[in-house]
Amino acid sequence: MKGVATFICGMVLVASVAIGQTVPTKKEVEWNTLDRLCGNLLRVQRHIGRKDVTEETKGLKNIVLRVYERNDAPCCNGASALGEVKTTNGGKFSFTNLKPGDYWLVALITDREYRLPLRLQPTKGATVVCSDQRFDVYDSGDFKIGRVITVD
Repeated sequence: MKGVATFICGMVLVASVAIGQTVPTKKEVEWNTLDRLCGNLLRVQRHIGRKDVTEETKGLKNIVLRVYERNDAPCCNGASALGEVKTTNGGKFSFTNLKPGDYWLVALITDREYRLPLRLQPTKGATVVCSDQRFDVYDSGDFKIGRVITVD
């Protein structure tokens, strides 16, 4: 019998929401390299029990996401957004017309700003399934990229 399992592979980057946010390291950028900037924006709530830790996710609808060019300065101080989209059902979003390069993805959720450094670097012949890319925000301030991987 053939079964299908779905795994979420979280990226190791934890984006700080501090105003004095530092420039991401080379290793952090490598983990956050994408072929296309699209996916689902999800709120992740951790529940710590006596014997286990569980996570509950919820798609975030009607959240404004902005993209800023990333350079040697901390995120977004006085910069104009290069693009802006609003999430739809399930937290779905997609940015189009972005050139390859380094960016900040910024989400304002309940008066809290989440910032995620990333690199847009399309791979020739790559097929991106937007629904397989997760952008997870945590109450702790973490903002992580994850991918859904289905294994037969």
